[in-house]
Amino acid sequence: MGKRKVIVFGFLLLFLACSIRKTTQVTLKNKNNYPIKITLRTLNVEQRFGSIAAGETLKAQFDWTELEKGDGSWIVFVESPTGRDSFAHGYFTHGELTNYLEAEAEGDQLKIRLSN
Repeated sequence: MGKRKVIVFGFLLLFLACSIRKTTQVTLKNKNNYPIKITLRTLNVEQRFGSIAAGETLKAQFDWTELEKGDGSWIVFVESPTGRDSFAHGYFTHGELTNYLEAEAEGDQLKIRLSN
């Protein structure tokens, strides 16, 4: 194999190894004494996170590869035995989200921190 072919092959392997998926690392903490369910929505992308037990911390990925190139806010829905609440938080532009989202649910409050 010639030097040029080796370089092209190397770039091809590097390209295939890189993920083209866009994700946010999500940490969800339930500081209640009952289970909750959380749903994250950003424009056209929505992801549900099943039952999070009392006192549990869940780490997951929010995949926003298909997110429209618009502006918007994170919308967080919290379901508990007492009902369902929604919270709007943060602002993003051009369909680009943050790398990290941490949410902590306690009673009727939801604390959210977004960071890169």
